[in-house]
Amino acid sequence: MPLSASSCDPAALQRLQRQAGWMFALAGAGITIGWLALPEPLANLLTLLLAPVMALFLVQMFRVCRVGRAV
Repeated sequence: MPLSASSCDPAALQRLQRQAGWMFALAGAGITIGWLALPEPLANLLTLLLAPVMALFLVQMFRVCRVGRAV
C-alpha cells in the first residue's frame, strides 16, 4: 500500500514502520541471545514475556498513528 493511500500522515506512518522494524529486530536479538545464554526455562520465560510486550507496544503505536496524533 502506498504511503499516500493511508489515513495517517505519510511521514508519521513511515516513522511508525521504521520503529516497528527496530522493535522486531531488537526483540529478535534479545530472544536469540536469551536462548543462547540462559537455561531453557528462563529463556522460555523471556520469550513468553518479551514477545507479547513488543506486540502491545506495536499495537499502541498503530493506534496512535490511526488517531492522528504524533508517534
